[in-house]
Amino acid sequence: MPRKPFAFKQFRIEQNEVTLPVTTDACLFGAWIDLNQAASVLDLGTGTGLLLLMLAQRYPQLKGYGLELDPNTALQAAANAASSPFQDRLQITQGNWNQDLSQLAPTWPLPFDTIVCNPPFFENHQENPDPLKRQARHAAEGSLKQLLQSAAKLIKPQGRMWLLLPPSAVPNHWEGWQPISQRALAPHPQKEPHLYVLELGLAGEHSAEALLLDTHFTYESPGCYSPETKALLKEFYLAF
Repeated sequence: MPRKPFAFKQFRIEQNEVTLPVTTDACLFGAWIDLNQAASVLDLGTGTGLLLLMLAQRYPQLKGYGLELDPNTALQAAANAASSPFQDRLQITQGNWNQDLSQLAPTWPLPFDTIVCNPPFFENHQENPDPLKRQARHAAEGSLKQLLQSAAKLIKPQGRMWLLLPPSAVPNHWEGWQPISQRALAPHPQKEPHLYVLELGLAGEHSAEALLLDTHFTYESPGCYSPETKALLKEFYLAF
């Protein structure tokens, strides 16, 4: 069944050809990412292009670059960027984060100020019967370990990386990175956190002690958005 487009206040996401559609969790992630004075951001596994579009809206100085493995998803993400008001600041290409980015996209500004990723896989989760979703969620072309190793080669020494991970996927070893801050995300107060927003820096370049932030509840009760969610997404959602 075709997926309906997702209309935001300043842009529109077509998602009929993508492996994973827009979610509230991903939107909250895009609203939390703090780029400060960053001039460039790389989105690994960009999907619909959602994070790049949200960040381009929030940061007028920003130039965003997206890498997407699935060819159809990459084409639709590029079309979403091209139809947005930020088209001159966004570039999306098809490829794997294990490839040599200097060869794949030679005009991109390596290394990047910031890397963001809502990883298209959830390790240790139940296998999905849909082959496209199974590839997206279970890293058929890579793993979190490979992602972290590749990202470390693409970031400036003082740069930051932002990840959205389920608790079961949070690693014990960060492959040269270290957590700077962590926020828990739960559906509502009666539910346990199902995701963590993690801000990382390269080991040795930042303070070794991570700042633990509070738990965000998406809903006050099932089906009713919390005031905190409305405040975060009011710049984006037509309903707020």
